[in-house]
Amino acid sequence: LSGLCGLCQSAFAQKGPEWAGFEPFVTAMAFTVWDEDGPGPGRPVLVVGDLNEQAPIGSYSHGRVVTYDGRAWKTLGQRFSAPVPVWMIHDIVVANTSGVGSPQPGLYAAGRFEEVGGEPIKNFAHWDGTRWNAVPGSPDGWDMRSAFMFDEDGEGPSEANLFVGGQFFDTAGLHKPGLLRWDGTAFTQVGGGIAGRFPTTFPYINAMIEFDDDGPGPRKSALYVAGSFVFVDGQQVPGIARWDGTNWEPLERGLWNSVNDLAVFDADGVGSEPPMLYAAGSFVYDPGGAEIYYLARWDGQTWSRVPGFTGGGLCSLAVFDDDGDGPNKLALFVSGLFTRIGGVQMNYITKWDGTEWFPLGTGFTGFTGSVAKDLQVFDEDNDPSTPQGLYASAILHFAGGIYPPPFARWGMPNPVCFADCDESTGLGRLDLFDFLCFQNSFVLSESYACNCDVSTGDNVCDFFDFLCFQNAFVAGCK
Repeated sequence: LSGLCGLCQSAFAQKGPEWAGFEPFVTAMAFTVWDEDGPGPGRPVLVVGDLNEQAPIGSYSHGRVVTYDGRAWKTLGQRFSAPVPVWMIHDIVVANTSGVGSPQPGLYAAGRFEEVGGEPIKNFAHWDGTRWNAVPGSPDGWDMRSAFMFDEDGEGPSEANLFVGGQFFDTAGLHKPGLLRWDGTAFTQVGGGIAGRFPTTFPYINAMIEFDDDGPGPRKSALYVAGSFVFVDGQQVPGIARWDGTNWEPLERGLWNSVNDLAVFDADGVGSEPPMLYAAGSFVYDPGGAEIYYLARWDGQTWSRVPGFTGGGLCSLAVFDDDGDGPNKLALFVSGLFTRIGGVQMNYITKWDGTEWFPLGTGFTGFTGSVAKDLQVFDEDNDPSTPQGLYASAILHFAGGIYPPPFARWGMPNPVCFADCDESTGLGRLDLFDFLCFQNSFVLSESYACNCDVSTGDNVCDFFDFLCFQNAFVAGCK
């Protein structure tokens, strides 16, 4: 016992935000945060959709969904399969539909796949807590890019529904792109079809978000839908449109070409300027004067340039405070095809605090095109007194000296380490109780203990997991 206690480690020293990489075992394509047991004792987990096996043309490739609780990884259910190498899971969303016969609240995965666990489940799957299942009545489709929960009547009697954007087949087997509403019982189309410039153009819905464009004004929050399209319900609405629950509305002249992500950000915090809707992509907005490229903001009336931005095409956005209670302000994080902004080296990812643009360490370096497809804020220990992290998913080649991470974390050093099983003596301090905690978890065959060493598979407790914990305990929390 004295030997074990001699290995006790002190809590973490405070540093500034920095990058942390992960072992390259997944190619992260989509994120969400999910609390499986709701108000129960379990922690929320980071859910990652990935393509973990590239296959040659003509053979099947395989993907999966994994979870991370800040300490251990766990595979969630069966493998996803597709006949060609593709970005298999485009979006993962936590949804609670309440229609008659509706599945229980859980996860939905949207993407381009044909089988899950050998069963014919195409492009849209629901996790029921035990396995992935087909969604009843799911339409045949080509590719599903995005999903979002939205309540069309706000505080009215109707429940929120799950909106799914993709390309669906009509009865003739032709591509019919669109936006569908899933109420837990059936799918219905939302306000008319969505189309590209030409009949042969395949439009996509890449992002959806809820935004109230007049704040305390009389207009209610609406669903903003963005992607690569030109027409909505027969009217020209390029790139982005507003659905108020009854009608589609254009946003001025729209954003021509492709919008890849949306975020709501209040640039001046508690100041007089209201939050605005930010759009990122490979688009151009032409107001009849100076054109706006790749990043624009909408105040409910007009589009405007984001001051100082001079980058290239963009993939993803997130709003995050990277030092918690420190001096840094809440900022808009932007990833895309750029290396410099305002003469400062940024390397494919940056942040804007409403006034200035800042680099994130060395950014992503190593190869051209090292961009993050998705960004997700995650609180590893579910404790508001400790810092959160910003997770950046593929396509990364080099971040913070870690090569080649499928994704990386930006933020204050993570106060959660694997060996810190029992936190009664404080985060980051290891003692006898952590060792006993692991032993109990091992005896109960819990995923925490069984997944320290995954050489024999997920949730398999063996001698190597015990050795893995001992090594982690000796290494301590850094």
